[in-house]
Amino acid sequence: MRLSVTPTSGPVTGGTKLTVTGPYLPGSLQLGPNTLHSTRDARVFVTDAVDAPRIVPIHVVVPTQNGTQVMDIGQYFTYGKIPSVEDIHPRALSVEGGTKLTVAGSNFADESNPLMNITQMPIVVNNSDGTKTFDQVNYPLTPCTVRTDSEMACTTPKLELPPKDDFGSFTAEYRFGFIFEWFEEMEELEESTNDTRTSISVEVNIVELPPIAEHHWSPYDLTKFIKIGLS
Repeated sequence: MRLSVTPTSGPVTGGTKLTVTGPYLPGSLQLGPNTLHSTRDARVFVTDAVDAPRIVPIHVVVPTQNGTQVMDIGQYFTYGKIPSVEDIHPRALSVEGGTKLTVAGSNFADESNPLMNITQMPIVVNNSDGTKTFDQVNYPLTPCTVRTDSEMACTTPKLELPPKDDFGSFTAEYRFGFIFEWFEEMEELEESTNDTRTSISVEVNIVELPPIAEHHWSPYDLTKFIKIGLS
C-alpha cells in the first residue's frame, strides 16, 4: 500500500482538508513551496491561501530514526478559482418537480461534485380571514451535473405549495444555493469572498401540469396476435 492524498484540488482561498492514507504516519505535507502541519488528526492537513491558481507537486514528509524523509508520491494538487453563480433558467418550475435547470456561472469543475439547495421563502396568501403566511421550506440537496466550466444542469424536487384551490394565486420566491465539495459550508464561502456568489434568489413562475385524461385502451386479442405471429 502506497501513500496517497485526497482530495487533489481546492480553491485558492485555502481551507481544503487533505487526508493522507498509507502505511506511514506523516509528519508534515508539502504542496510545492508550502509546508502544511497536521490538525488534531495526524493524517489531516488544511491548505493555505495562495495568490493565484496553480498546480504543485505533493510531497509527504515522514519522520525517521535519522530525521525525516521527503517522499514524492507522484500526485499534484490543483489550486482552482472559486465557483461563481450568475443566473438560472428557466424561471418556471413544475409543482411536481423534475424541472431541468441550467445554471450559468464560472469556474465549475467536475470534481467539485456540486449540490443544489433550494429554499422556498415564506409565502403570504390572502383568504377570507385576511392573510396567511406559509413557513419557509428547505428542500433536500440535489446533485448537479457540470456540463462546462460555465454551465451546470440541476433537477428540481417536488414543491410544497399552498393549495391553489383554497388560496388562489400567489408569488413564490426561491433561493438557489450551491455547495461545492471544496467548501465545507456555503456560508463560509460567502463570508470570505465578497466578489463571488454561490447562491441566487429569484422569483419564478409555478407551472401546474394539467391532469392526464383517463383513457381506456382496447385489450389485446392475444389469440389473434399468436395466429398472426405463426402465419
